[in-house]
Amino acid sequence: MGEGDEDGRARLERENARLRRRVAELERKVNRVEDASAELGAPFAERIALWQEAERIAHVGTWLWNLQTDEVRWSEELFHILGYDPARDAASTEAFFARVHPDDRARVSSASERALGASVAEQVDYRVLWPDGTVRHVSMDAAMIYDEAGALARVVGTIHDLTDQHDTLAALRAGEQMLDEVARAVGVGWFRYDVASQELSGSLEQVLGISHGGAIDLAEVAGRLLPADRMRALVKWQQLRAGQPSSPLQVSVAGTGGRMRHLEVVPQVEADASGPVRVRGVVIDVTERVELERRLRQTEKMEVLGQVTAGVAHDFNNLLTIILCNVERLPRQGREEAVDYIVGAAQSAAQLTRRLLAFGRQAVVEPVDVDVVGATEECLAIVGRAFEDHIVIEHQPSDVAAIVRADPGQLQQILLNLVLNARDAMRARGGTLTIRSSRSEVGPERAAALEVTPGSFVELTVADTGVGMEPAVLERIFEPFFTTKEPGKGTGLGLATVFGAVRQSGGGIEVSSEPGVGTTFRVLLPVGPGVPAVSPAPSVAAIAPRRILLVEDEPDVATSLARMLRGHGHDVTACTTPSSGIAAWRRSGGFELLITDYLMPEMTGLELTERLRTDAPSLPVLVLSGWGYQAGAVTSVENAFALSKPFSGDELLRAIGRATGASTPAVRT
Repeated sequence: MGEGDEDGRARLERENARLRRRVAELERKVNRVEDASAELGAPFAERIALWQEAERIAHVGTWLWNLQTDEVRWSEELFHILGYDPARDAASTEAFFARVHPDDRARVSSASERALGASVAEQVDYRVLWPDGTVRHVSMDAAMIYDEAGALARVVGTIHDLTDQHDTLAALRAGEQMLDEVARAVGVGWFRYDVASQELSGSLEQVLGISHGGAIDLAEVAGRLLPADRMRALVKWQQLRAGQPSSPLQVSVAGTGGRMRHLEVVPQVEADASGPVRVRGVVIDVTERVELERRLRQTEKMEVLGQVTAGVAHDFNNLLTIILCNVERLPRQGREEAVDYIVGAAQSAAQLTRRLLAFGRQAVVEPVDVDVVGATEECLAIVGRAFEDHIVIEHQPSDVAAIVRADPGQLQQILLNLVLNARDAMRARGGTLTIRSSRSEVGPERAAALEVTPGSFVELTVADTGVGMEPAVLERIFEPFFTTKEPGKGTGLGLATVFGAVRQSGGGIEVSSEPGVGTTFRVLLPVGPGVPAVSPAPSVAAIAPRRILLVEDEPDVATSLARMLRGHGHDVTACTTPSSGIAAWRRSGGFELLITDYLMPEMTGLELTERLRTDAPSLPVLVLSGWGYQAGAVTSVENAFALSKPFSGDELLRAIGRATGASTPAVRT
């Protein structure tokens, strides 16, 4: 029964109780009415007129049935309620039953027979049908009058026209039904708790899976909540019952497929002079809002961490550049093993800084068109031998071109991290690793969830049948330094690196997991417009000596680079500020190549390039960066190339070859 029905029924019961009191009063006076009317004259007539007016206002008609004479009398208002004309029609039991709705006639007749047989009247609700088809809803009550011998002599009663109240209740029920339909459509539930009866009712099917209809068990509601929220919710419930101020409460429930759903309960306490009467409110599914807020916090946190790690990586990369450039100049005779250890350690450290920068989306990238299928086969060729025999690898390549616009190194990093994570998840009991690539059209709704632009993507799926993850772990997998592995077994940067690389490539990533079933990652990368590019690395021996202007604000880095380049026959002028570089350019008469750091106190490397190209528009430039978010803009500058720190001497020489191979010497004009 809805809230409107309950309130209406309570009003009707109060009204009927009042009518019963009136009927009792009539019973005491009815025997004296006719005799008194002759004695009282005009005053009594006035009272009769007032009585009739009161009946008209209250829509209540009275009747009297003399069982000894079978005489029936109706008040004027009762004629109107039953659809008769008091000036033309006569009151009778036949006329009364003629107006009872055919569908209700048998029920009313049975109630009358029971009342006469037991000498106890009962209240009857039924419908009145007028000749013109009008239907009225009425409630009839009666009282028995006995003669001096104790025999039933007359029956007196009332008929209350409740049509207006009935129509109001019907409208309320229709409104409640519409409210339920809207609640189901938008994922909202409602509840009502009566303090006196301690009855909880409402519609909680959409939010808690509790069917609508009848009373709701409070213990069942509490059982749907996660344990961490259950006690907090019960304490809040007791506070509401005690009349304490209400405020929204957020709780969580375990949904289907292990997905956590978040609900917001907005209660309202109704009270009278004696205290709380009822608690009512709505329950709203705010899962999407909570997840959006969590992603926003995660994004903000990663942006801050990205800035911090980028700054650390910048300084660290400068130190590694000094190490790598100088270790190559050490005499190796008799020290080969020691030198190899130094180089290996420096390269490992360089790999760590690259992962930090990738996580923070600050790595220097050179996007080209890359074949995802070919990259996957290359990845499996590298790591396939590291898989145990009880792990099966299934590669399901796309049957159409799967070309993406991405940095090849970042794509390999994405694949390696996901594949190795899948292997670790299946090491204990084995399983199947499935790598699948396909073309996918991403519409606005999915694009909004992925935070990408709608369009064509290549979807790379890496799925395992391993141990899976709990929802609490799943929420944190992309956090840097978060790991579930034993101390010393993982840095917690693997998936953070994947996340940063995917984002920096303009893509998005989805993940689903179920404990004991497995985990699936779906990486979506924008489709590339062309065919995979093949850029053979130039031979170091084939790179001709060049006249180079080197501008690097870290003196030790500048010195190390200049010594290494001079050792390979290049003519190098090294400067530690952009202003001294500009002065050297003006004194020199021209350079064939500018090598510059990106971030410097006076101006950036690209701003320095623009200044110098006023004299030599075709001047090639190689931009070095210890952190590369801004350096990604280098690729949009004509005849400009980027190289991320740290790098070996051979990597620097090959970069010089790429920068100068197709150019002619730039001369100062």
